[in-house]
Formats: sequence, structure tokens, C-alpha cells
Amino acid sequence: MPTAPRTTTRHGERRGDPELEVARRIATDPTVPTADRALALLDLLDARVGNTPLVRAPALEDATGIGQLLLKLEGHNPGDSHTGRVAGAMAIDALRHGFDTLAAAAEDAYGAALCSVADWCGLRVVLHVPAEADAAWHREVTARGGALLRVGGGIDNAAAQARQWAQRPGVYDATLDGTRVDLQLDACARIAEELCTTLGDAPAIIAGPLTTRGLLLAGIHRGFRSLRRRGRIGRLPRIVVGRAGGAPATDAVPRRLATALDESGGCLRELSPHALGEAVRALRDTGAEAVSALGAAGLAAVVDLHRENPCGTDRHVIVLGDRVA
Repeated sequence: MPTAPRTTTRHGERRGDPELEVARRIATDPTVPTADRALALLDLLDARVGNTPLVRAPALEDATGIGQLLLKLEGHNPGDSHTGRVAGAMAIDALRHGFDTLAAAAEDAYGAALCSVADWCGLRVVLHVPAEADAAWHREVTARGGALLRVGGGIDNAAAQARQWAQRPGVYDATLDGTRVDLQLDACARIAEELCTTLGDAPAIIAGPLTTRGLLLAGIHRGFRSLRRRGRIGRLPRIVVGRAGGAPATDAVPRRLATALDESGGCLRELSPHALGEAVRALRDTGAEAVSALGAAGLAAVVDLHRENPCGTDRHVIVLGDRVA
């Protein structure tokens, strides 16, 4: 298994591959039958989404005293975030069912991921964002022919406006935690399949941030439940969630994630800004990955848990939800 540091090119993506260039031309051509466009998009998604690197971090093991720390680098997805998996699932479902526009609310990397994937298959994107939000990818939306609609009332109101917009003909509701939660959970569940293929069994712990309304870790837990039912693994990993202390009510633990915590014997760790900052610096200083405070919350949560109850020498997977320049 590779160890950090490592190259930054996402595993599985063949840059400049002429087959992928042909697939993109087919997927973006509205004169091509829908079934053929969908097959072409599947080829693109297979090469560019998921199968993210899993690397061991011995320098972090030495620094924290935790045995076998493995980093799942989800920032190697479209949008530099695990939300690239969800964006891919939304795009292929929309294309298969004859939609030409994706509508969603976004204040983070999900918007960038939707723009990237939509660009591969000729779908238009209409994003509703909180009025005060500002990010570099906002300019990508209009540059690629999409629309950026600023609304007051925060992300929850933006989501409500996006769902209303999706009532229009030809518009697909791609809002996180909206009408297509099962598809979104299944997209994240593939992380469990990837881990099982690499490791041969489930790790002791899967840790990550409370993000995308709990979809990431709840989806991973769903994937491991399926693997256990099929006899692929002998245990369920404990789900450990990191959340910034004093988080707003919108970051409350959703029921699906609470169920995952209960079924796996997992826990939620409330983290101070100092703890999150230490995790970000540890990842950077050991050459593992540059991530945001949110992206590093899984590592901070496991370190916090280890101080209270030593984790031992078993394998512990930290899902790094994003990466930053």
C-alpha cells in the first residue's frame, strides 16, 4: 500500500486518453440517443470519479501514537471533494431520465463538483446559493452556461428554492438530502466497496466529518452493512464522526447517521477549533494532504478518541473529505 507523500494525480484517471475524449464528445452531443450518451458518461465517471487513493501515513502514526492510520483521499474527486461522487450519481440519473438541467443548492464543493460533471455530459446547472456566499467556483457556473441564483435565508432556504425550481419541465432535483437521498447514499457506499477490495476486510474504525447532512458516513456504513450481508466482511467498522464544537443547528446529527452510529457502536466527537487546526497542520506537516478544517475532522476525532481510550494497533481509516490548494 502506498504511503504519503504521493503524487496528486487521482488514481484511475487517464489524462489525455483518446477514448475518454470520444466519450465526452458523445455524452455532450444532444443529437446522440440518450442511452448512448449515458453509456459514454458512465465511462467518464468510471475514470474520473471514485477509486480514490488509500495511503498509509506512518509519520502520522508516529506523531499520534495510533497504529495503522490509513487515509482515504476523497479530495481526488471532481470538485476536490467526496461530493464529486454524489454529483456523478445525480448527473447519470438525470441524463438517463431525459433531464437537461440540474438544480441544486450549494455553498461548498458540491457546486463545483456538479459543474465539473455536468460539463462532461452537456447538462446545464442552476445553483441556488446563500446571498452572502462567495467562492471561486461561482464564476465557473456562468462561464459554463449555468445560472447562479443568490437567495437570502441561508442554505436551507436555498435548498427549498432549488427544489421549487426543479418543478419546472426538464429540471432535475440534485439537491443534497432532497428527493434522491438513496442515490446519494449509494454513491458514498461505494467507498466501503473500495476499502474492502483493498484491505480484504473492514477496518476497526472509519472516521470522517459531519458533512453533507451526514450522507458521507451514513453512506459508507450502508456499504459495509451490504458487504457483511453478502459475507464479504466479518465485522462492521465503528463510525467516528468529527464535528466542530458549537456547530449550528443545521449541523445536527441526521437520523440516518445516528442510526449508523448506534449500529456500529460509534461515536460523535465535538472538536475545538484548536483540535481541528492541529489536525490540519499534522496532515500538512507530514506531507499527507492539504485539507480544510472540515476535511480534517475525522483525524481530529480519532486523535481525541485515542487520548480517552487508546485505539490499539488495528487499522483505522480516516476519510479526508476534501483537499485545498
